[in-house]
Amino acid sequence: MKRRNADLIRLTTTALFLALTVILSRVPFLSTYIIIGGVNLVEIGFASIPSMICALLNGPAYGLVCSAGADLIGALMFPNGSMTFFPGFTIDAALFGLIPALVLKLVKGKRKLASMTSFFGIALSAIGLYLTLPFVEKFKLSGGENFSISTTTKIVIAICFLLIALVLLVITYFLSKKADKSFLLTDIFLVFIIRDFVIKSFLAPLWLQSLYGIPYEVSFISQLLTSLVSIPIDVTITYLLIIPISSIYKDELQLTYPLKKKVYTKVYKGKVLY
Repeated sequence: MKRRNADLIRLTTTALFLALTVILSRVPFLSTYIIIGGVNLVEIGFASIPSMICALLNGPAYGLVCSAGADLIGALMFPNGSMTFFPGFTIDAALFGLIPALVLKLVKGKRKLASMTSFFGIALSAIGLYLTLPFVEKFKLSGGENFSISTTTKIVIAICFLLIALVLLVITYFLSKKADKSFLLTDIFLVFIIRDFVIKSFLAPLWLQSLYGIPYEVSFISQLLTSLVSIPIDVTITYLLIIPISSIYKDELQLTYPLKKKVYTKVYKGKVLY
């Protein structure tokens, strides 16, 4: 396939995934939110899957355009309360499409390296969870009584989070086989770990705090714990969708992930065998 035709196909598929992302994120009942203080705090839905598939198939640049474009178009065309346009959220969306795909280009198909990178993201989030838990003590329960979290409890919560996330990592590692597949399960798991545990959990609370005054610790913990539940679902759906898509997308994938293979020539009695 000519490079020009392949680029045209990638542009077309990016536009398609962008439209799907807008629909899944803005059409009522296709996504919902955890609401705190009248603000859509954490999104629960499948809107991120099309943009992530776009980044996986077409690479970081197309992923950035798809994610950031969907956020910008959706916010301007379908404003709805706390879902109106804000540059911080568009930056988040751009990073969602850019950074995970960049990292994947370095570790694609390498289970051990992808798992080590995922472990780093999980450990970083567990440390963040432990550090933010003490600040939740200043809030009061609905009855007005104060409550506190002991140091031991903080450690236990952080360790439980770490263990659950590591179990998911181990499962994806052993389910990823070195078969002739364009993407391993560890590849998909890695990009969602980076998106949810590294980018989303740390940056989104900053924007929510500056916009609506929601304490950073509350939204950070909410984002992190919600991601722990949503990641297995997102990874499974994305993997089931991307394997059949990539089987008919092989020519374009060669542009996204150029093969680096050494070519050996065997000569026997002056004749080239291969």
